[in-house]
Amino acid sequence: MKRILQENSGSLLLGIMVLLMFTFFSTAGFAQQAAGGDGAGLSLLATMRTALEKNPDIMLKESQILSSEGQLFSAQSQFDPSLQLSLEQDRSDQPELVDDLDQIYNTTTSLSLGKKFGNGMSAGFGADVQRIETVSISPYIGNTPYNLNQADVYMVVNVPLLRGRGFDANGAYVTAADTEYEISKLTYFYAVNENLVTIAGAYYDYLAAKESLDIIKASEARAESNMEETQALIDADELPRARISLFKADHADRTSSRLRYEQVLRSSQHDLGLKLGVDIDEIDTLPLPSEDFIDLSSDDIGNIIAHTQAVVDMALRHRPDYIALSKSRDVSEIMLKMAKNSLLHKLDVQMKAGYTGAADGDDFKGYYSAFSQDIPGANATLTFNYELPFKNRSARGDFLKRRSAIEQATIQLDEFTRSIQSSVMLAISNLESLYNRKVLSENNLRLYEEVLENERIKFRRGMATQFDVINATDKMLNAQINHVQLLSDVSKAVVSFRFITGTLIAAEGTTFTIDIQRFTTLPDIQ
Repeated sequence: MKRILQENSGSLLLGIMVLLMFTFFSTAGFAQQAAGGDGAGLSLLATMRTALEKNPDIMLKESQILSSEGQLFSAQSQFDPSLQLSLEQDRSDQPELVDDLDQIYNTTTSLSLGKKFGNGMSAGFGADVQRIETVSISPYIGNTPYNLNQADVYMVVNVPLLRGRGFDANGAYVTAADTEYEISKLTYFYAVNENLVTIAGAYYDYLAAKESLDIIKASEARAESNMEETQALIDADELPRARISLFKADHADRTSSRLRYEQVLRSSQHDLGLKLGVDIDEIDTLPLPSEDFIDLSSDDIGNIIAHTQAVVDMALRHRPDYIALSKSRDVSEIMLKMAKNSLLHKLDVQMKAGYTGAADGDDFKGYYSAFSQDIPGANATLTFNYELPFKNRSARGDFLKRRSAIEQATIQLDEFTRSIQSSVMLAISNLESLYNRKVLSENNLRLYEEVLENERIKFRRGMATQFDVINATDKMLNAQINHVQLLSDVSKAVVSFRFITGTLIAAEGTTFTIDIQRFTTLPDIQ
């Protein structure tokens, strides 16, 4: 029986050793993988650049710009010059009782070039040449062909005098499409800002998980040290053996916490990797963060508080979503002007001038010589076209719709202005609160360090119990973890403040400049 117990004890001991070795090497392997295998850390700048290259949300928003650009091209097409060329030939037979000219061949070639202008006027140039070949098969005059070539050259100008006059009536769709194109770029810019804020938050969560794990590891080492010191006192017959049980339980609890925080670190690593858009098989090799948390001073906070209105004004000048909404209101105004013009009656004047020439002959030269022969003089035509739509309900309905749209856009813009003002003030208040909490947390850490050290000294002298030491350790550990989370919140608040004020990244068109100072400092307020 005794031998069996010894064998079982040996097997149990061997199993524990294997488990500890597996835990150590798996933890070390994970840390090495997260560090990139060569000890290199992941900087915040590299994180932001990776996001711009691989983040799927950013790439999706960028592709939407092409759609707006296509709409702009479609709107501009109404002012593109148009060239038309046609060739027509027909043959007809006339009854003998009607005419002796029994067969007629008609060949017509037409060329025209036209263009509409932004003020509503349209102009065109055209040239037509027609060959009429007649063949008489009358028994009295025989089979006698006769060819006549006639050319017409003309220029037409149409000018609207009421409806359709001016750029507001004709260029509205182009101006609106151009503004929508600018809005799409601003929307893309805002989406980039929004995603980078989220990714920066994930980066600082990853950093907080790393720092928290380090604290937990140090706590585990202290628990092991407490256990070893107690065992030494027991071996020296200064403490009873029962006194070590609580320290062993505490050490086991610290080990369990370390395993849990290792999983927290891994989860934070995957969260950042997914937000960055890196391949799934690369997430586990994502290096550990190399940056420190952002440190704010009382001067930084005081400057922001003293210039609250200037910060609000800065946000209204730089926020891409606010600028986009303002431009949307501009689009409504543009379309309202067009709708107002549609309420007018239609009165156009058309002027046409040209000449007509003729020549006979059935050869190629005779076909085109009509442009320069037998020209009696110039032709001119002046035409007035008037249209009176009764009730004009379609135009009136469109006008009411456009007027309602601009009223809605005005209300939305005013409301969004108030929202931004509130967001800025709350962001300033949040920064002030976080800074004050950080100062208090730093003081608490120093106090808890003193309390823990005093409890350890008192325990060695027999003036405190194991529970007192463990209780002080727990409070110290909680204070350290809370302080790390507070530092993470401060760092995220700085990046968020940059986002709220529209000063996170600089953009020129669809090209962005990543300045790491913008991610780690508050904006300068003049």
